[in-house]
Amino acid sequence: MFSNWRSRLNAHQSRTASLYVRAIALLLLGLLAVLSLASYLTVSERVGAQQRDAQLINVAGRQRMYSQRIALLAGLLVEAEPSGRDSLRSDLQQAVSGMETAQNQLTNATSKVYPPGTRAEDVQALYFGASALDSQVRAFIAATYRLLRTPDGRLNPRNSDFVVVSQAAQGSLLPALDAVVSIDGMNVQGQLLQFDRIALGSLLLTLFTLGGVGIGVLFPLIRRQDRAVDALREERNFVQQVMDNMGQGLGISGPDHLYRYVNPAYARMVGRTPEAMIGTSTLDMILPEEHERLVAARAERHAGRTTEQNVTFQRPDGSRVQTLTVVVPHTTALGTGGIAVITDLTEQVRAEQKLRQQDLMYRTLAANFPDGVLTLFDPDLRYTLADGSGLQSLGLTPKMLEGYLPTEVLPLWVGTLLEGDYRAALAGRPCERELEVGGRTLMVKTIPLRATDPAEGTPPGPDEQTNQVFGGVSIVLDMTERRQAERDLLRASAYTSALLETSRLAQSDQTSEELALSVANVIGKAADIDMGVLLVLKENTLKVISVWHKAPGAPTDLLRTEIEQGVNREHGLAWRAVESQEALFIDDYPGFPGAHTPYTDLGLKSVALLPLNTVGEQRYLYMAARLTLPVAWSDADRELFQAAARSMQLNLERHNHLLELERAALIDALTGLSNRRAFERDLERELERSRRSGGSVGVLMVDLDGLKQINDQEGHERGDTLLTVFAQRLSASLRSEDQVYRLGGDEYAAILSRAGVAAAETLESRVRWAVEQTRLAGFPEVDASSGLAFAPDELRQANDLLRRADERMYVQKQEHRQARKLRLHPPDGSTPQPS
Repeated sequence: MFSNWRSRLNAHQSRTASLYVRAIALLLLGLLAVLSLASYLTVSERVGAQQRDAQLINVAGRQRMYSQRIALLAGLLVEAEPSGRDSLRSDLQQAVSGMETAQNQLTNATSKVYPPGTRAEDVQALYFGASALDSQVRAFIAATYRLLRTPDGRLNPRNSDFVVVSQAAQGSLLPALDAVVSIDGMNVQGQLLQFDRIALGSLLLTLFTLGGVGIGVLFPLIRRQDRAVDALREERNFVQQVMDNMGQGLGISGPDHLYRYVNPAYARMVGRTPEAMIGTSTLDMILPEEHERLVAARAERHAGRTTEQNVTFQRPDGSRVQTLTVVVPHTTALGTGGIAVITDLTEQVRAEQKLRQQDLMYRTLAANFPDGVLTLFDPDLRYTLADGSGLQSLGLTPKMLEGYLPTEVLPLWVGTLLEGDYRAALAGRPCERELEVGGRTLMVKTIPLRATDPAEGTPPGPDEQTNQVFGGVSIVLDMTERRQAERDLLRASAYTSALLETSRLAQSDQTSEELALSVANVIGKAADIDMGVLLVLKENTLKVISVWHKAPGAPTDLLRTEIEQGVNREHGLAWRAVESQEALFIDDYPGFPGAHTPYTDLGLKSVALLPLNTVGEQRYLYMAARLTLPVAWSDADRELFQAAARSMQLNLERHNHLLELERAALIDALTGLSNRRAFERDLERELERSRRSGGSVGVLMVDLDGLKQINDQEGHERGDTLLTVFAQRLSASLRSEDQVYRLGGDEYAAILSRAGVAAAETLESRVRWAVEQTRLAGFPEVDASSGLAFAPDELRQANDLLRRADERMYVQKQEHRQARKLRLHPPDGSTPQPS
């Protein structure tokens, strides 16, 4: 029994122990699971945080690269030709957009680049605190966007937005961005150390807790940790590379003001090596007299404020380098240190010294500039220097110009022209122009001022010219006397040429109207007249033959209209010249007794009236007029007008003689009608008029029957009388605008203006009337045959019209012959009827 109980107790104890073991095993497994989960979550959270830290460093580091790329692209955009700016604008747009996106992320503590738990006040202190980094970046971005929107015509190195971008990229913006990268880099290094510790503790705890069981979970975590560490090292190396390759000097000091890091650029600048500068202070390298300022600046940094000052470093060889040193406070666990960005100002100081020397040279030159004015202007178009002996003659002084724009001190139209030339000079293009100001002729030459290489003293190359222009020089010379002498010489030459030309024109074949226009054009250019008019006396009115005027416009057009209405006798001055046959030169027409009021109202100021000798039965007058200010007619003017009058006189006489000869050649001596030659010429003209105006023309051909019988029976004198009488009656039967011709022998023709086919019957009756009237005049046996043709109703060409009219005339002639034959020999044998 006892043994049974004991065995049952042992079995119970075994079961209890087994439960305990199982419970402990389950507890251990649960603890292992919890620890594994906690370790995994901790490591995952840390890895994610480190990835965000790496991203933060990457974004902050790229801000500096963006600023440098933007500054480079902005410079290329300003220098580029207009045709190449589109691609540059696109690249610049991408760069500034990337920088703006990065800045929005960096200034927002809740953005994805910051790890969870980042305090907004830390971000605010970094970007919106004493350094005002956000304001600098925003101003830089805004200036870049404005530069992108600037038209091509206003892109130049002096553009205010370009200056802001360039100065920011080379000044305090880069140190501030580098300081942020450095701070983030140090934070990452601290976090990396902390992460290593946490990882090590997590590893030991995991090894202690899990042992061999957790090895399948630990290895993936280790590999993930290694990748995160490698990423952090890459970002740290990237930051290190950025700092080592900066063009500006960079130094990081601790709370003791001793350098912990110095980049190669800083070391080269001060003539040392980076290794030699570690553990030293800035006080060891600057001039003693600047120590006090540097100590005061350190106090400012301890208060959390960024300092900026000019510092002179002394190199080991004794030479000095002037710098702009910007120090950003850097708070560490040990205290407040500083991140210093140092910019070499040596070239800038040399340039400023050279500018001062040039300014002194320019002022000396300007003060002794003879017979003119010399001025300098800056990129804002304001005068920086003005002097010269010509200033006084223009009523100006240096104080009236220096510091002002041309439009502020000169007449607006003059200032506007000069500012345009100044802008061209700033773009690298010299300008030259003449101005008429206050009765004086001024030659203004504007040239760009270009910088030269300080070391070589040589001008820049062609590709550098636009960026090298820093101002301009304007040289003003008084050319009044020289230009007057040139004008006098040109006028004398023009008068001589005009005299020769008028003599040549007198021998030309031009009509009187064409000659008057040609002569007026010649003397108008030489004697500076506005209008030349040739008039002819008809009854009691001087009628206009031709008018020439220099420039069409309201004054000359209105005066021409007034003159073309005719000059009556009450316009006494013109008639005085015609009747006295003496030239009349009036310098002040409005003030001259007998001036015609309508002419003065229309602006006539000076007039020359030159009568021409009577040509045939015509009397002519030539009038030259000026419509500007009253100007006295010079002796050269009078001589030129007299020569022009003689030329027109000779031409008019020659043309009158030629007209008389031509008239004789075109007139039939017996009847006084125009002859065949005139008929052919006038028909072509009338057909041309018809083609232009669209009107119609009729041609009438007439053959007189019975002339031969009268010549044979009564003699040729009686036949000539018949031809004359019929010519008169035929002319009387037609309209006044119709033209009648004797073509020869007993043939007549007529050109019927604006006559169409519908008028054929009426025209035939008019010819029959002329025949009847001729019979009543003593020629009872006479008859006539006629034929009509019309253009364009039937035909268009002259030869076709004449042929058609002849055909119809001969048809009628045959009808008349047949009728006479029947009268003389009736078919029934009756007595012939008298005609």
